[in-house]
Amino acid sequence: MMQGDIFSTKEGIDMHTFTDEQRAFLLHGTRTGKLATVRKDGRPHVVPVWFIRDGDTIVFTTGEHSVKAANIRRDSRICLCVDDETPRTPTSWLREPPP
Repeated sequence: MMQGDIFSTKEGIDMHTFTDEQRAFLLHGTRTGKLATVRKDGRPHVVPVWFIRDGDTIVFTTGEHSVKAANIRRDSRICLCVDDETPRTPTSWLREPPP
């Protein structure tokens, strides 16, 4: 597993602050999502993740030598599509704003 917060070491990243509605959604039950990162050649790389919320930080683990880890170290832009298991909405999106 990777150790440390690789996002906090990068400069110029606007961290997302969740609304009360988003916080409630993320705290309700176990959440999974699809994490998209950017490959070296610009193509998207999308993988399923389990995550937890720690304040306004989403925390997930990954292998130190995984494609996901290499992509995030090189380019911190990510997109997380959070699965919503309720019948009314198939998915909900959380996205970091562009730099």
